[in-house]
Amino acid sequence: YNDKNEKVATLPAGKNKGINRVKWFIRQKPPKVKASLGTLGRTFFGPTFPPGNYTIKIIKGDKTYSGNIKLIYDPDSQHSIADLDLQYQTALKAYKLTEELGFLDKQTTDLKDKLQKKSVEIKNDEPLINSINELSAKLETLHKELVSTNPSRLSGEERLMEKVTDIYGAIMGYQGRPTESQLKRLTSLEVEVSNKRNYFEEIFSSELNKINEELKSKSLSVILLMTKEEYLKDNSY
Repeated sequence: YNDKNEKVATLPAGKNKGINRVKWFIRQKPPKVKASLGTLGRTFFGPTFPPGNYTIKIIKGDKTYSGNIKLIYDPDSQHSIADLDLQYQTALKAYKLTEELGFLDKQTTDLKDKLQKKSVEIKNDEPLINSINELSAKLETLHKELVSTNPSRLSGEERLMEKVTDIYGAIMGYQGRPTESQLKRLTSLEVEVSNKRNYFEEIFSSELNKINEELKSKSLSVILLMTKEEYLKDNSY
């Protein structure tokens, strides 16, 4: 548990008699994104947990035994504490941006799939089917702007996901201070991702709501947007 009493890891207990050693891998989970040729090797690891005080709880039945450890930077590091702090904060920012983009792309493809399935249920309403097809086409265009869809490793196609994971991998690969160009690049990518998110929300609040009103008038189930909770529970990738 961290200093906010948030559980950060669950470790399997040993079952042998006597003293059992349990290792804590002090990295967070890799960012949740769909694997692709363009992101290969860039998102294998998450950032380390930040330095600070952590509580260890051993729970056996109704009894809990607690202890404390302190996580610190490598005392032999050649980098200053300020540079290590900046590296961690920047890596965490890139990590969250990678996951946000992965969530946005999954929402986009999931919504497109739901629209296509729903169109099959509609009979004798060409205007509504056209509205669904038009929205599906916009979502497909957005998807192709977010991630590379070229199946060839040699294509060199680079979309927003490839750009974000590239900067994430670069920052994660060096424990010292990020370069000024990396910091500026990350800020620029945050703006790009935010703009894509705003565009998606605009589509959802206008076009999808109109389609759902038409569906309700026909006593058909409405199309729901994938939530963040559903996304995090999705183990398909």
